[in-house]
Amino acid sequence: MSSSLTIVTGSESPDKEGGLVDWDLLAKSRGTLSLLMSWENLPGISQALIDGGREEDTPVAVVQWGTWSNQKTVVGSLADIAERARREGLSNPVVVVVGEVVNLRAVSRWFDNRPLFGKRVLVTRSRTQSADLVDLLERAGTEPVEVPTIEIQPVEDFCEVDAELARLIEYNWIVFTSTNAVEQLFGRLDALGRDARQLHASRVAAIGTATAGALSERGIVADLISRESVSQSLIDGLAEQGVAGQSILLPGAEVRPDRLRRGLEGLGAEVREVTLYRTVAPSGAGERLAEVLDAGVDVVTFTSSSTVTNLVALLGGDAARLEGARVACIGRVTAETARKAGLNVDILAEDSTAGGLVNAIVAHYIAEGSRA
Repeated sequence: MSSSLTIVTGSESPDKEGGLVDWDLLAKSRGTLSLLMSWENLPGISQALIDGGREEDTPVAVVQWGTWSNQKTVVGSLADIAERARREGLSNPVVVVVGEVVNLRAVSRWFDNRPLFGKRVLVTRSRTQSADLVDLLERAGTEPVEVPTIEIQPVEDFCEVDAELARLIEYNWIVFTSTNAVEQLFGRLDALGRDARQLHASRVAAIGTATAGALSERGIVADLISRESVSQSLIDGLAEQGVAGQSILLPGAEVRPDRLRRGLEGLGAEVREVTLYRTVAPSGAGERLAEVLDAGVDVVTFTSSSTVTNLVALLGGDAARLEGARVACIGRVTAETARKAGLNVDILAEDSTAGGLVNAIVAHYIAEGSRA
């Protein structure tokens, strides 16, 4: 395609008397040109290259916000690129590429050809847990915008927690319903100078693969993992195990649904709940959320019921502020909370992992594209 590449500033008008750039020479070089800071002078530069001997139909690409998720590219020729780019709404910052190499874009483009390219996705998960989701969203081509609607805070008084941790040996089962519960329980064990061996006498159950994964990272292989990331699935699994007369510990959040406890008690189990943490709205989240929504988002993600509840509270109960954005939820429980809050759930991820959520969003837009 080309045996040379010349990178040149385009900040200087070709009409400037005594200019530093020899456009006639560049036109005759026939190599690829990369023009920086050239937006304002693009019409004059294009004409200078034509006047210097470059063909009018020489391919040109103007790339705005290159390598960002909002990258935009317009392709044309020296004769029409300035008008095309302005018509498409481009403006600084841009890089202009001149030469036959531009024709390779049709067969080699990948960056702006990703499934979610250009979508702005609101991430409401707590900042300590959002890294994997943000990374996967970026890989899919989105612009993730983080506005954590929940912050995990340990209980102020650990007396009850410590008492339960001291007698874990008395429980037949310890049931973890979330990665937060895993992190908080093992965090407290660590603070007490203890480790996973404290759970040696109990069997361990987990809701969903993400929770099971968090346990595995701490050396615990779950004896039971629910087939689905909902309480009923775990209740059904424990029913098959036969838990009548057995003692079960449910470590978790201060505010949580009671369906799991009631379901296990219905199986004849003796259930004890212990509060490890509470979820609160982070300071300043309301102002940040307003700014993001004013700028516009394509997708709003919810990973738990508390992210839904807190976001709607930050909006003063005005769910209509999310109109126009797709709502994506992990799990049916989160989706049901969103619907009760007045939101239309467009995307439901049955897989309770960050990867499952991103895959569901990708599948939604692929299906939407096929219907268009």
